[in-house]
Amino acid sequence: MSFDTRSPHTGAASPDPMWLSDTTPAQSAWRPSVARPPALQAPPKLLAKVGEAFATALAALHDRLLDADPRALEASLAELERLENLGLQVQQMARVMGHDGAHAVENIDLADAVQRALVLWSTAARARGVVLNQPDATSARVQVDAAVFEQLIDLTLEHALDAGDSVALRVRPQPAAQQALLLIDVQRTGPITSAASGRGNAVEDDEDDLRWLMLSQVARASGIAARRERSGSMLSVVLTFPMATLGSWYPATAEAADMAGTAGVRGGHVLIIDPRSRSRLQARELLLAAGLRADAAANLDQARLALRDREPDVLITGFPANDPEAARFIDDLRTSQPRLAVIELVDAASGFMPTGLDTPGCVSRAELASALLPAVLLDLEAARGA
Repeated sequence: MSFDTRSPHTGAASPDPMWLSDTTPAQSAWRPSVARPPALQAPPKLLAKVGEAFATALAALHDRLLDADPRALEASLAELERLENLGLQVQQMARVMGHDGAHAVENIDLADAVQRALVLWSTAARARGVVLNQPDATSARVQVDAAVFEQLIDLTLEHALDAGDSVALRVRPQPAAQQALLLIDVQRTGPITSAASGRGNAVEDDEDDLRWLMLSQVARASGIAARRERSGSMLSVVLTFPMATLGSWYPATAEAADMAGTAGVRGGHVLIIDPRSRSRLQARELLLAAGLRADAAANLDQARLALRDREPDVLITGFPANDPEAARFIDDLRTSQPRLAVIELVDAASGFMPTGLDTPGCVSRAELASALLPAVLLDLEAARGA
């Protein structure tokens, strides 16, 4: 029996901007501080355990398949990677639904966060033949947990890439309601139907799509309104965030962005490069939950795109220490960032060993949950004192 793991569709052209007028009456966005926890359909810890077992088993199978003929197994490996990602997404959803972990609401520049997400998803979009349109210059500062936002935007974009041929994201502030809308518009040649079921369901019959259910649960648990609208070949997803302050839709200065940015820890920018999706996503989730800025890439080309001329303070690499291309990449980074700290992800049971900024430390992939964050914080402190 085969299982279709493709994510459901989301997003397409959205309503006329007329209804986004500042003077249009609108309900205020839910505030995380007063939002009621939603009624859960399953215990969060159970969902987390299911996701953990799902991802762990598939990761082991993935490693075994790597030794076989890549031509015959290419499709299987791609399917396994999607399943691994799904398992991790289920774990993330369970943590948010259970209000588990140190989640802190921050002021986030919505346009900047969207731009970073588009860079990270550009490779997947090209592989599927989907056009990701660049957003306009409109922005807004919103109040949201950074890790929760990452989950929402990833689920939405994954949903959208399966739904259509063209995806566009727009930020539309509503100052009168002290909220900002993120519109994800998807357009497809021909009517948009259910990619997951293949039955051509209309939106009314499409409410049980897995990605949409996950997106809805994460949004509800975080006090964020989420809705979908569909018309023929166009579909829209609308996420409503509370504004940070009145007037926050104006462009922020560089100094203000530095003072009120999403990092939570000044100078805490981490770049993760790891070809293994499970450890890459787990590392990024851990760092985002701790309030650090974290960009993740599967290869060096993606890493260069993710950086966008920014300089990381810590580089986490899943490539071997003797990989010549990775070594050149690190040398190039250290040309402009001499205090760059490097941490290698290894398969052996090896704890982090602080040996200075010139020599990489090591963290075992099996010990990411307990060892990675202390290693990164130690390196950040060492870099500040260097």
